[in-house]
Amino acid sequence: MSVIEALANCQFVALRYEGPHVECTGITAVVKQELRTFHERGGVMIAPWSGRMTSARQALQTGKVVDTGFSFPVETSVDRPVPVRVLANTTPNQAPLFYLAAEGFFEGVESPYDTRCLIRDVLFFGLAVRQLIEGHVPASCWIWGADWQTVPAAILLRPRYRTALTLHNTFDSFLGDSLWQYDAPQFTVFRRYTALETALVHLDVVTTVNRGYAYGLRNEVFHTQVMARHLQFGVHRIVGIDNANFVDPTPEQLSLADTLQRNPAEGLQQLERMQQEAIAELPGDLAAKVRGKTLCVAMGRRSSQKLHDIVAEAVRFALQRQPSLPVFVFFATTHSDSGSFARLERIQRLCEEFPEHAGWSDGRVPYYPQLMKAGSYNILCSLWEPHGGAFEATIVPIARAVDGLATQINPLNRHGLAGRIADLWHSETALPSGLTFREEPSETYADDLRELLEVSPAPPNTTARRLAQALASSLIQAVEIRRDRPTDFARMVLGAIRQQLPRSWLINFGGMLSLIELAGVRRIGTLPRIGPDAALKSR
Repeated sequence: MSVIEALANCQFVALRYEGPHVECTGITAVVKQELRTFHERGGVMIAPWSGRMTSARQALQTGKVVDTGFSFPVETSVDRPVPVRVLANTTPNQAPLFYLAAEGFFEGVESPYDTRCLIRDVLFFGLAVRQLIEGHVPASCWIWGADWQTVPAAILLRPRYRTALTLHNTFDSFLGDSLWQYDAPQFTVFRRYTALETALVHLDVVTTVNRGYAYGLRNEVFHTQVMARHLQFGVHRIVGIDNANFVDPTPEQLSLADTLQRNPAEGLQQLERMQQEAIAELPGDLAAKVRGKTLCVAMGRRSSQKLHDIVAEAVRFALQRQPSLPVFVFFATTHSDSGSFARLERIQRLCEEFPEHAGWSDGRVPYYPQLMKAGSYNILCSLWEPHGGAFEATIVPIARAVDGLATQINPLNRHGLAGRIADLWHSETALPSGLTFREEPSETYADDLRELLEVSPAPPNTTARRLAQALASSLIQAVEIRRDRPTDFARMVLGAIRQQLPRSWLINFGGMLSLIELAGVRRIGTLPRIGPDAALKSR
């Protein structure tokens, strides 16, 4: 099917700023699931082509992405028309994915966002998407953006199409200073307001990836006073629709859950065999250190969001309190923002100080799946977490009770602020699926959180210390449960597996369809107008 045929026959167009061939953040994992879900459901996805990225070059070399031969010009106000080539994925059983490639644009090396010209590129992407869609996509279709980078495209298309935006985060940008490069009257809405402020006023539907994150945007100090303060005028418009699993439980794991429910002791023996088999597949030196200890994994990008440097400090606190604690924490992390190297240094110092209790890697490792199968606990100390990868295989999360993590994890024990948050989402009679912790707010809480967001490595402010101490206590408790309370651990493993079963990307997609159909009946133009002026004045 040609590009034009695919567009002419689609029912909606999903705009994303990263895809499976320009791998970057956790959003990439979401996009992979969306492409699978959209297959045979009328979806077409469009994204920029960041051709300088290593993963992009490899995709072209291996034929996972091909040039369709279709191109078109995009007018700008500062130069001759820019030719745009359309590339396409070749993965079977996925919705069509079209990448837009333009010489001199989308030149990020480590990620699609790794360029000084990001705002210019975002605006150009909007113009290119409009040029490709108008005249080819039926007016009955709808446009589904994601995050601030796709807002200009959605704004340009909104007069003709219903529009939706899903927030995976609230990173935002002011676009007004770059508008002189483009002749697009609709872009004038960005002269005063940021991309997300504009989206909350003008787009038909705005959602986010978890009900807990939608709640957090309205109630958590980090969002209301730090990261999303400027969006508070319109956060009531943001609807939480829960994402589903990134990796589904295997038949072996489902069988384990059945055994744990029927006979916890037998189930734990089965889990022990599974974990020992996974440990045997780890590198020899790592496997030797892990045996006889409770293996915990701290994974993900080394960004301020994930607070891996706080995790390192918490592990140090725990081992200083109990030097013989039978725990091994492995930091399976990858490079992220400019503070990533400073965070890695903190992790490395911990591992040098406690070589028998902590290890690290930098970058993707081939044994990561085995690590998650071998591990007993998954440590998630997130500053904020829209959804999060709390569950995978049989691993049990130890998580900061915030946003999407709080929604998903029913803690074994409830105490303090973490317990009060759990009461919002979980029945005390439901199966526990992990452990949660939360620091008590300090008198300088908003300022402390802002420092944790902006300064790397994490500064030793009051909130940082309380965070590390709360996690250290949870880590000690987790090891004690794994070693001395087998029934409680069995219940958490069972809960972690069961938690993954009712989640479906089709349910997620159905929620969006319901909202966009409602928007077709009642366009936002008929609703009372709101605006960000009050929020702007309060800055």
